[in-house]
Amino acid sequence: KAIRVVINTDLSNVVRTDGSLAPVRWGGAGQFSISVLVEAPVQVSGENAQILLDFNVANSFVPDPVDPAAFMFIPWIRAVPSGS
Repeated sequence: KAIRVVINTDLSNVVRTDGSLAPVRWGGAGQFSISVLVEAPVQVSGENAQILLDFNVANSFVPDPVDPAAFMFIPWIRAVPSGS
């Protein structure tokens, strides 16, 4: 029904094409969890079941309206059976 993704903001960055780091408003500091709701039931059977997490980076980092040089992190993640 749901999958938990853990992000550590201390180890995560957005790097611009010139190599500089862009400020990110993560909505939390250090390590935090995101619950990913599964779009449709995923059948998990046996030891080799695989689930694909589709992390849409383009939609997850949006320009900050207060600071155009920075981004806000709004996670767009979906879980689907592997091969979907």
